Amino acid sequence: MGTAIAPATLSGCPTATRPVPAREGLLLRLCVPAGRLPAAALRVFAEGCGALGVTSFDVTNRANLQIRRLSADQADGVASLARQCGLLPATHAGRRRAIVASPLA
Repeated sequence: MGTAIAPATLSGCPTATRPVPAREGLLLRLCVPAGRLPAAALRVFAEGCGALGVTSFDVTNRANLQIRRLSADQADGVASLARQCGLLPATHAGRRRAIVASPLA
């Protein structure tokens, strides 16, 4: 596919474009924008993952999608697919963390 995979950073947190090596292959996480996962986008994403040979993904306790046991080609394909489905934060979002807090805090 056309998405370049960047090596993991010092933080070690996997993202769609920075998968990290794990015992069973590469691991990546998709931090879904605004924590919203439209059913239609998830359906297209899941079908595309199946075509790439990805058999499962998990929802983490922080509402991210996590995919394990990926080859480099699969990770590249998943990142490209996630971008096409609108499941990646905007490129200008950078490494900022989404923090939800009361304005009165």
